[in-house]
Amino acid sequence: MKNITLKLTIIFLCLVTFTSLTYAKTYKSRTKKHKSTVSKPVSTLNKIKTLAFKDVKTTIPLSFYHTDLNDKYYKSNLAYIQNIPHKRGNEPPRQIFPSYCGSTFISYGIRYDDKPNNVYHYNSSGKLTGIEIDNNNPSTYPKKTVTYNNTGKLHTVVYYVSSKEQYNFNGTGTLIVHWIGEKAYNREGKLMKIRRSF
Repeated sequence: MKNITLKLTIIFLCLVTFTSLTYAKTYKSRTKKHKSTVSKPVSTLNKIKTLAFKDVKTTIPLSFYHTDLNDKYYKSNLAYIQNIPHKRGNEPPRQIFPSYCGSTFISYGIRYDDKPNNVYHYNSSGKLTGIEIDNNNPSTYPKKTVTYNNTGKLHTVVYYVSSKEQYNFNGTGTLIVHWIGEKAYNREGKLMKIRRSF
């Protein structure tokens, strides 16, 4: 009786192993045939960091931006942000991106139509806090955005693998966050937060 039970157990285990291997092989061949529409994560963080920081300068001369250290259209921009009627006169076309903490206005960014690759970041008093630079083709990936602070020192580098995945590094190359879709992960791959779109 014991021998029969042992033989049946061995046969059962062999069948389970054979079935698992067959399923794994079938699944592998199926996944090879169908390419995923979502970009696969790049293999290592070091490889991404190398790509992100390639040709990035650690400092830029602020003499290039000396006219932008204070927002020259501060009154007009503040009126626009606060929804106050105002005259723009001969001011250049631009996009303004205000930031709030709760209901408190804290900062804003400006992208001028004649300088579409730069965003100038100002505090609520109109003083320059940073310059964001990209020279990307909007329809192709990978791409990156580099931000310098108001002394011209490298502040952040954002490397976009695809429209669904990006890596944010600080100026020294430490990963701040890795976004995959709406989920943010830290260096260890632990989920930090989820952003929601409305």
